[in-house]
Amino acid sequence: LHDALPIYPSIIPQPQQLKWNKGYFPLYDCHTILINDNSLLASAGILKNVLATHSLSAILQSGLDDKGPYIKLNKGTVAGSSSPEAYQLLVTRDSVLITANTPAGMDHG
Repeated sequence: LHDALPIYPSIIPQPQQLKWNKGYFPLYDCHTILINDNSLLASAGILKNVLATHSLSAILQSGLDDKGPYIKLNKGTVAGSSSPEAYQLLVTRDSVLITANTPAGMDHG
């Protein structure tokens, strides 16, 4: 009976809204972390270090380079929330896009 149930990773804290799709992001193939604002350098550095603890290496870049799998940290506007801690996470097979209102929101994402 348990084999029929889908298995999803835990997300803490629980997001206000969540939609699961099919597929996955190949983290093991991701070698680039993109940022659109220098205020996100600290968050990108933390992410890079976390990946390194799992034997995954990534370079930090500014701008958009949509070649291959990448993670992009985007300082922007999260629709429907003015909270400085708000973030939006969008995962596809080609990218992980984390958009946050502020660097504090990025740290939650």
